Amino acid sequence: MAQPLTLPCCLAHLPLRCFQAKIRLDRLDRCEEGGDPMAGVWPLQEAKNRFSELVDRVLKEGAQVVTRHGRKVVVVLPYEDYERLARPQGSLAEYLLHSPLAGSELVIERERSLPRDIEIES
Repeated sequence: MAQPLTLPCCLAHLPLRCFQAKIRLDRLDRCEEGGDPMAGVWPLQEAKNRFSELVDRVLKEGAQVVTRHGRKVVVVLPYEDYERLARPQGSLAEYLLHSPLAGSELVIERERSLPRDIEIES
């Protein structure tokens, strides 16, 4: 006896007559929960199978999300966006000068005791 066809949740609402026609079961994974390439969310298998299209979509529309088992795990974005996000926004000195604690008169004191003596065995 043949195993019953289990449909993804996004197809469960359709009437049975919709499935009497021949369908390609390998395309059902597009409906994986959390995955819709048209909305910029790609199931991992779909992203692997259509990587060139994914890259084209990134370049035209911006960042695309890749899911694994319905969970968002990776973002693919244009290199220029990556460079902008990865670039330091200034020096440490500038960061400290613009810190919310700047001018708060916070006093930080250093421990002035001598370091402890240790024995080094050779």
